[in-house]
Amino acid sequence: TPLDGYNPGYTPGIVTAGGTCTYKVTGLPAGTTCSFEVIALRLGGSHGPVLSVPTSLITGLTFPAAPTGVWATTTGNPGSGQALVQWNASTSATSYTVQAEEVITNTGTVIAAPFWFNPTPANGVVAAPATSLTVTNLVIGATYIFQVDAQNSILGPGPWSTPSSNCVLSTPQNPAGIWVTGVGAANSGTISIAWGASPGAATYNVEVSVNGGAYNIFSNTAALAYNYPGVTGSSYRFQVQAVVNGVGTTTSGWTGIAAAVAP
Repeated sequence: TPLDGYNPGYTPGIVTAGGTCTYKVTGLPAGTTCSFEVIALRLGGSHGPVLSVPTSLITGLTFPAAPTGVWATTTGNPGSGQALVQWNASTSATSYTVQAEEVITNTGTVIAAPFWFNPTPANGVVAAPATSLTVTNLVIGATYIFQVDAQNSILGPGPWSTPSSNCVLSTPQNPAGIWVTGVGAANSGTISIAWGASPGAATYNVEVSVNGGAYNIFSNTAALAYNYPGVTGSSYRFQVQAVVNGVGTTTSGWTGIAAAVAP
């Protein structure tokens, strides 16, 4: 059907003359093939004597298809609360929106009524041609799935993708061992301990058991060593765990035991 500005359902586009003139035609059905022509108007609205030469045939944009191949994996330091989401490009997409859904909590409870939400950063919006997003501020140890839709700046959003498989957010690694590095002078009671770093840890909890008693946390420190002020002749056992600050605070498991008798 000719698109001539007078065809029912279309309104002529009026542009004031002067320099290079442009006009954006909207409302075309997706996939419509058409051409355009321009009519010069004199003051008073009378038509000019000649129409322009019609443009070549132009096919209107189609809505972007749902992205395929959506998958996600935990990324960053263990316990960072980050997931890398990737997908295949969709034709005519100018941007993508990623949504996340928590399906299992970090305590292992299956969520009965999960819901989709727009994650950080940027509410999950990514400009094309990028086809990945590192999602942040997720709950450490929880399980998520992700979906993506492609959007066209003129036509709007297409359908959502098939959700990704489950992505379990990694928990912090245990500190890499603990050991006694030395003891103080006679009758000082001092025991020096050290431990290996845990990637992404903000601090470390240090526990002690005195003479075989219960363990108690006696220090939270960002350091990788501690001088414990013991009592001469008493026996001590030490263990350490990593503390990661993400969405809430999450801890690793405990190291093995380092034991010593205070000098």
